[in-house]
Amino acid sequence: MISMARLRQLTPYHWWLITLGAIMAAGAVGGAIVFAKGLVVTNLTDLVPWGLWITIDLSAIAMSAGAFMLCAAV
Repeated sequence: MISMARLRQLTPYHWWLITLGAIMAAGAVGGAIVFAKGLVVTNLTDLVPWGLWITIDLSAIAMSAGAFMLCAAV
């Protein structure tokens, strides 16, 4: 039979899952707030609503391309 002390021990994998779950929960809460209150929460306007999002998107593409090339080289 497995002891209770062994069941309560958290491994690094469990801590990773807890951290990832907290980040995902924060993202879900943020998404719900933007959905409920609109773009005013993000400090964007209808005139240029895409500036910040395009910047984040393009930087994410550049980062992922660099990571892909590094993995391909290794």
